[in-house]
Amino acid sequence: EASPKQTLAAANRIIAKTREGTPVRVAFKAGSAYDGVLRVGAFTATEEKPLIVDSYAATDETPYPVFSGAPSAVTAGNVRICGLEITNKNAIRGIYVYTVTKGALKNVVLKNNYLHDINFDFEAGLPKSLQGKGTMPEDIEDITAAATKLNVSAVCPTNNYTYANSAIYFDAPTQKATGASWFENVWVDGNRFDRVSR
Repeated sequence: EASPKQTLAAANRIIAKTREGTPVRVAFKAGSAYDGVLRVGAFTATEEKPLIVDSYAATDETPYPVFSGAPSAVTAGNVRICGLEITNKNAIRGIYVYTVTKGALKNVVLKNNYLHDINFDFEAGLPKSLQGKGTMPEDIEDITAAATKLNVSAVCPTNNYTYANSAIYFDAPTQKATGASWFENVWVDGNRFDRVSR
């Protein structure tokens, strides 16, 4: 904490260099902000000594470190990701967990993360008179009347409105030639989602 790394790129390098049997915890200070993508891959860890990505120094005013370069990509197992805020109106996913090799991707924990305004730009769908003011759905007293004027395609383009575009998405797209892939021991617990897709 006395001499922290200063960039997300540095954190991504530490994660990528993590090797099996070496306990590693990468902690981001709550209240800090990062524009890039958090890449949780190219590492090896064990169930007993997982890679831990979380935060520290949370307060009521700044409960999370904020990542606005979603999606955060997870491509390896034996990892715990906790206490992060992930947002990007133009991204289609918040956390994207997917296989890249055959076999099981095991022991993935996603806990107490806050994912919001992903694939969802509420203001873009409002009449011009309400744009640029930070207006959110909860700010509109008569949401039923406002909905008749809401351009839902501007909030979330129709082409982006699919199950795969979500706050947290698990996928096993490994090519058949490589071999079957799947997930084992996945925990998704206590995460909060606001304004994701439509």
